[in-house]
Amino acid sequence: MNAEEKIVDYLLWHACAGDNIQMPKPNSFVYYFPQGHAEHTLADVVFPEMMSPCILCKVIDVQFLVRSEADGIYAKIYLGPVKEKEQESLVAKMPVVVSNRHSKFVKKLSATEAQGTYLIVDREKAETMFPPVQDSNDPSSYIMMKAKDINGQDWEFKHLYEKGRKRHKLTAGWTAFVNAKRLVKGDTVIFSKTENADLRVGVIKARSGMGKVRPEDVITAASLAVAGREFEVAYYPHAATPEFVVKASLVDAAQRAWMAGMTVRMEVDNETWQTGIVTSAEALDPIRWPESPWRSLKVKFNFIVLFINIKLDY
Repeated sequence: MNAEEKIVDYLLWHACAGDNIQMPKPNSFVYYFPQGHAEHTLADVVFPEMMSPCILCKVIDVQFLVRSEADGIYAKIYLGPVKEKEQESLVAKMPVVVSNRHSKFVKKLSATEAQGTYLIVDREKAETMFPPVQDSNDPSSYIMMKAKDINGQDWEFKHLYEKGRKRHKLTAGWTAFVNAKRLVKGDTVIFSKTENADLRVGVIKARSGMGKVRPEDVITAASLAVAGREFEVAYYPHAATPEFVVKASLVDAAQRAWMAGMTVRMEVDNETWQTGIVTSAEALDPIRWPESPWRSLKVKFNFIVLFINIKLDY
């Protein structure tokens, strides 16, 4: 670990990563997809030889990290290739993250909010998460509130309620936060509330993580995996590409004879599922990865065609 890396609390990391991110647990079994790993480089990774499209591994350890620059969160996953599954009786326990619609406020910033002096907050979220404004009928009434970021730094914001427009705003302190985090239009800010009612604040940079993985790191990891040696990978949850370390039971369950016309369901979030129809089932790159299940299904969801990974419920 270098000086820029800092281990952070898993629950806070998860709040900033998003509910759809599923991280593997130590001592669990996963499949490593070199083809998916290569997508994180934004480059055409040329592997030295043909290799297995997915390699069964046991998770040795997972570190949840942040770089001080722009609160960039990521994880290091340490993997050991295995020939067959052993009993998963020693799976390390991680805190269970329970989704709660009142526990988090997530907002993608508009140009005004990224460049201006205030953040508009949904009324329901403000009233359930933030310290209440003492007299909402008094236009000059406000309360100062504090929130801790993923680096442990406290930020103070002025929370007020505009009765005329019936909206909550964060004003004083917002500009300093925007400048320090180098936020721009399209970035996302997250406020979450702990069980102790403490506020946490995080940011998601638009397309953060893309291109941060070097092609040579992918080749090294894949080569070690094929050789049966332990290796590590860096995973950026906001890189806008699927996880390339996938729970083994999910991959095994999806290994079937897929055909056009089959109906599938895909989880969009903790409360929403989308139903779609398989339009084709074939290798994404039949030359270099002829037997790879990675992005092998083409599915039509509500008249929108998407390429998806094999992580499906059917």
